[in-house]
Amino acid sequence: MFEIYSIGDGFYLTRVLNAVAALSGTDDMRLLASVGFLVGVIVTMLQSAFQARAPQMQTFFVSLVIYLAMFGASARVTVEDVFSGDTWVVDNVPIGVAAVGSGVSQLGYGVTRLFETAFATPSITDGYVRPLTLLQDVRKHTQSLVALGTANYPDGNQNTDLTRSMVNYINDCPLYEIDRGTRSWNEFMHARGWANTYASTQQAITTRLYLNGGVQDLTCRDAWTMLQDYIAVNLVPALEDSLAAATANDAATFPAELQTVLDNVAGAGIDARNYMVQSAFLPLMIQANANASAELQDWGQAAMIEQAGQQRNTQWAAEEVLFSRYVHPVMTFFEAFMFAAAPLMVFAIGLGPMGLKIVSRYLVFGLWIQLWMPVLAITNLYTVTGAERHVDALRDAAISNAHPDSIAGIFAMDRVIGDFLGTAGMLAASTPFITLMLIYGSAYTATALAGRLQGGDHIDEKIVSPSLATVGPLMQQSPGYANEPVGGTRAYGGEKVLPRFETQRSEDSLVKSFEAESRQAQTRFGQSLSSVGQESSQALR
Repeated sequence: MFEIYSIGDGFYLTRVLNAVAALSGTDDMRLLASVGFLVGVIVTMLQSAFQARAPQMQTFFVSLVIYLAMFGASARVTVEDVFSGDTWVVDNVPIGVAAVGSGVSQLGYGVTRLFETAFATPSITDGYVRPLTLLQDVRKHTQSLVALGTANYPDGNQNTDLTRSMVNYINDCPLYEIDRGTRSWNEFMHARGWANTYASTQQAITTRLYLNGGVQDLTCRDAWTMLQDYIAVNLVPALEDSLAAATANDAATFPAELQTVLDNVAGAGIDARNYMVQSAFLPLMIQANANASAELQDWGQAAMIEQAGQQRNTQWAAEEVLFSRYVHPVMTFFEAFMFAAAPLMVFAIGLGPMGLKIVSRYLVFGLWIQLWMPVLAITNLYTVTGAERHVDALRDAAISNAHPDSIAGIFAMDRVIGDFLGTAGMLAASTPFITLMLIYGSAYTATALAGRLQGGDHIDEKIVSPSLATVGPLMQQSPGYANEPVGGTRAYGGEKVLPRFETQRSEDSLVKSFEAESRQAQTRFGQSLSSVGQESSQALR
């Protein structure tokens, strides 16, 4: 029995091997081999005639031996998916295909395991750059009520609204202290742990909470006492279950796995549960900050904060797991293609020397695919190690003093993880070029790889140096809303459909109307007085 380690999709590879096994036992395969040998003999005879030398028929005996060794007998094959651990058994696989596939797959997977043991990094079969993607997933799935799910009302009462309660509390208590100057913004941003970050002892200020299915107006100190108890008892377990489901992990082992990742990436001393709660409260702090700016009528600041949060959420929602997106589907196809092309080698073997060259390239093709995993193990080491070193530097007081369990530390770690995940994605997509260059040493391959490493133009220089003249588009889409310092925020173009009230013009019109009526009354009065005078004069005569 031969064992093949599938680095792609083991189920898909099993179906391909079943098809190969079904074809190898038919007369069609033997006919295909006969046609290949016939074509090979004819081509060899013609080449010998043109070159005026005896035909080298001994190469066909070598080809016949290779054919009988590869397709003359069959064997049972066990396929094991290295990512899921599932196994399948396939019978009647040509013994040559089984032997080559087993040898090449064990070589590639075995070297990968040796690399991972020597590097002391998490196994790539657990996920490419798994520590970084897990931290990013935690941040991604704590950005909205939809992502949190039932963690927003962990006590099961639909009238409970933890998000609204925390936004009110943060706006009314910690941010109020910052506005009053009794607490500095730097202290708030760098406080370690959510309990130290959001704690407030204000007694003169009240806030409204929506907890335990009711509405309560409490002082900041009493509200924080209630929130602490509610978070520890209700939110933390619900948050663990929600994040475990969102990241496809077991709820029982997820906190321990996240703790291991934090210990490796951020260093010891960062509690996993504290990190989860701090991540969940971070968007609430941003929303509370926007509400505070709106209450102070700083509409531009409020809009900027809200827009930044929405843009970040949109960007993270569009991202996918790098390994699943770039490498794994490609490995699945090419791995299965190597075995699916085995029946074509039956025809190629019979072509003689030319066919043997094709078979040798076929074997090199399999080696190229199996080199992907060791190379990915090397790039996995570089990415994880680089991120660990940069995140560890954040804790240095001389650099930023931003611990990953503080608001400033989470923001800083987001940037580091985002940068290294982008690098990991580029290296994952470049893996086929790297391995191809190792095998063939082609200048074209090296050029293609260098092209992938070129940076893009991400700077818009027109922001500070606008064009002197631009040509407008055929149709331009207007913005949804417009904001003016005096007019405020309104729907763009709304003034064209809404009724207009112009007080000054109405007042001017009324004044002019009154003046005209006054002049007319004066004229009529003068005319009447003149008429009465004339009549009185005539009567006296």
